[in-house]
Amino acid sequence: MTTSDPALILARIDQTYRALFQTLGDLSDEDLQQPGMVGSWRGVDLLAHLARWEEAGLAVIDHHLRGEPAPDDYRDYEAWNARWAAEDASLAPAAARQRWTRAHQQLMDRLRGLSPAQWDEVVRDWVEGVTAGHYEEHLADVLAWRRRISQPAEPPGTCC
Repeated sequence: MTTSDPALILARIDQTYRALFQTLGDLSDEDLQQPGMVGSWRGVDLLAHLARWEEAGLAVIDHHLRGEPAPDDYRDYEAWNARWAAEDASLAPAAARQRWTRAHQQLMDRLRGLSPAQWDEVVRDWVEGVTAGHYEEHLADVLAWRRRISQPAEPPGTCC
């Protein structure tokens, strides 16, 4: 993240979230069940993955702001991804969409309530890792998948 200004960070999150949400949002439940969107993951797996990381980010930020250690050690993110993917394998597309929407809203509500002093390096790093930077990474994956299956997305910014 190139800025420490909370307003600019929040604006970037909103912009990148809308782009990814839009790109995933017009896919059918059937589309979201097709493997190969991100590696072997289906779209439903990606939605659950995004939700899990936003939930983890919120927990870490809350603990940090209370002066407590993080609730878990997330440095081995690949292990967490595999664990969560296995736990969420039977999640229905509607439930995965709802979970990501809820997790995102909860995180954004917390971030919008932070004072400027609370936006320290730990908060900014976690926010970048579980929001805008993460969205951009997976937006590229989804767009590439859509090109492979010949289902182009609407240009970002044409909805919402």
